[in-house]
Order: sequence, then structure tokens, then C-alpha cells
Amino acid sequence: MSTPQLGRPVGADGGQTRQRIIAATIACVAELGYARTTIRQIARTAGVTSANLYNYFPNKAELVAAAIAARAEIALPRLRRAAQRPGTVVDRIEAVLDESGDLMREHPDLATFEWAIRAQNAV
Repeated sequence: MSTPQLGRPVGADGGQTRQRIIAATIACVAELGYARTTIRQIARTAGVTSANLYNYFPNKAELVAAAIAARAEIALPRLRRAAQRPGTVVDRIEAVLDESGDLMREHPDLATFEWAIRAQNAV
């Protein structure tokens, strides 16, 4: 049995690999918390070597900052659109809550990642 090849899959570009690393960071921090998440674990989850990961991010802090930015890029536009829907304040709050539920179903690690990062910043 052969070992899976690490690194950039054939036909993938650097942007796709970067996004895979960011997604792996969100998943690892959501599962393990910020302090217990290591570069090695993120690299393994993303299917790249630690050395390859460092080609994209110089350290864990930069990687987590990119994951936080990605979280905002995923969620904020959708939540803002929901908040701007026509109707009463209650209608708009319900739309935001509905959109939040959709986001959690589509990106199950996002909320846990958010709480892990907030807990780290509170310490």
C-alpha cells in the first residue's frame, strides 16, 4: 500500500493549497483549541508537509490571522445581506438567525473556531 502524496495535488494552484491550509486551521482550532493546535497537526490535516505550510505562512499567529480573516469573508457578507432584508426589525433579526443556522450547517467548524479564538483572547 502506498502512502498518500503530501503537498499540492496535480493541477492545484497555490491559492487552492492556501485555502486548504486555512480550512485545516479552522478545523484543528475548532477541535483542539488554539493552544493545543500545532503547525504539524494543521499540515497533516491539510495534506501538506510542515515545510510546505511555511511557504504560505511564516508562523502560527499569521496562519490563525488568515483563518480569522477567512471566517469574516465567509460569514459577514451573508449576515449583512440578511440584516438588510426588507421588513421589521424582528424580521431582519429572524433573517440573521436563519442565515447563522445555514452558515453553521455549511461550515460546522466555524462557530467552534470562533469560540476557541475568543476564549484564547480572553485569557
